[in-house]
Amino acid sequence: MKRFILVTLFLSFFGFSSAFANWSPDLSIPYVHEGITYTDVVAYKFYFNGQERWNVFYVNMQANFKLINNGNNVLYIQNHNGYANAYGYVTASQPEWWVDNIPGLTNQSFFGIDFLSDIHSSQPIYNQDDSIYFDADLGGPEPQLVVTIDPLDGGNVEVDEVACTTCPCVYNLDEVNQSSIHATANTGYAFGYWKETINPYSVTPSGDKSMTAKFFKTFRNAVGDFYADIDDTGGECIVYVRSETGIDYDACHGDAMDCFSLAKAAGYSTGSEPKEGAIAVFSRDTFPDVGHVGIVKEIVSGTSITLRHSNYLTYHIVGEDTINLTTHPVMGYIYPTP
Repeated sequence: MKRFILVTLFLSFFGFSSAFANWSPDLSIPYVHEGITYTDVVAYKFYFNGQERWNVFYVNMQANFKLINNGNNVLYIQNHNGYANAYGYVTASQPEWWVDNIPGLTNQSFFGIDFLSDIHSSQPIYNQDDSIYFDADLGGPEPQLVVTIDPLDGGNVEVDEVACTTCPCVYNLDEVNQSSIHATANTGYAFGYWKETINPYSVTPSGDKSMTAKFFKTFRNAVGDFYADIDDTGGECIVYVRSETGIDYDACHGDAMDCFSLAKAAGYSTGSEPKEGAIAVFSRDTFPDVGHVGIVKEIVSGTSITLRHSNYLTYHIVGEDTINLTTHPVMGYIYPTP
């Protein structure tokens, strides 16, 4: 059930100067106060004993404003249960207005008179017959598109053929043709995907959007062009994998099982599905002591892969074996490209 709030004039006695005759308060929305984001506002000017005041009323859900004129002008704020509001009074000499927060306000009534000297509102104010008494003249800031690049040295982004040179880059969302947004990877990287978020305040007039161009480091897919032949000396498994793929030392060193977390932290694409050319990483639960790494040469079935690796059956020698993933589960895969 909808509730009705009557907003009154809490009259105060601050001085008025003619120097402030055309002054009006800052009514920017959305407005954040004490952790609450207010998305609608209505304000009106009134006089008391020659003193000019502005009554300001914020709400944090989309509101309907209605004028009831029954001899005394009363403004109703029609809203749903569970909203919060902030209200207060400002003057030119005291622009920092007093605020009162009332979370979940329902069924409250306040009365006021003769307030319609001047009005500003983010929503239309309706008469009792639902005709418009006053059309909205306030809006939130222009909706923005915020573009970021992750990591910064991973690549470049162009929006409407204009390069994003200072990250994050901010554009007027209404002026952007989203088909004109392009991401280009730098050498040693590949573009992965766009990570997109929407302003969580769905009732704001803006609806800002954030987009992050996600890039990943790449390494050589050695399948079809292995440097070492079977039965060649390959050294430790991680040494062999680095020599074939060119993956950074920082991404694969120490215990073999650590390569998965190291590669992920270094900016390589990782996952749980086998892909040709990916580095398969096994834990010490599967391969005792330090785990094991090898290069996926072929996906044989949903439960087995052909692995090119070193130091498996024969000490420091390159081999090629079909691995049963049921009996030898993989921690994860490091991909040459996303």
